[in-house]
Amino acid sequence: GRFPDARFLEIKAIQQLIDRADVVCATCVTAGGELLGNRTFTRVLCDEATQAHEPAAMVPLTRGCRSLVLIGDHKQLPATLLSSAAQRLRLGDSLFQ
Repeated sequence: GRFPDARFLEIKAIQQLIDRADVVCATCVTAGGELLGNRTFTRVLCDEATQAHEPAAMVPLTRGCRSLVLIGDHKQLPATLLSSAAQRLRLGDSLFQ
C-alpha cells in the first residue's frame, strides 16, 4: 500500500492495547490471527457456542486454554455449514453435539 508505515503503527498501537487489556474479545477464527501474535489465554469463554463449528471453536483453545466456558442455547440456531462435503465429514457439528 501507499502507507506501510501507517499500517505498521496501527498494528503496533492495537497490540499495545491488547497487551494492557484484562479481557480480549475475538471471534473464534480471529483468535488464531496474526494480530494476537504468540499471546496465550488460559481462560476462554465461547459465547454462542452452539453456533460455532467445532473446528472454529478449537482455534482459541490452541492458545494455552486451561479453562473453557461454553455458552449457548441448544434450542436456537445450530452451526451453519454450506459445504456438503464438510457436512459429510461432520465439520459443522458444534462442541455441544
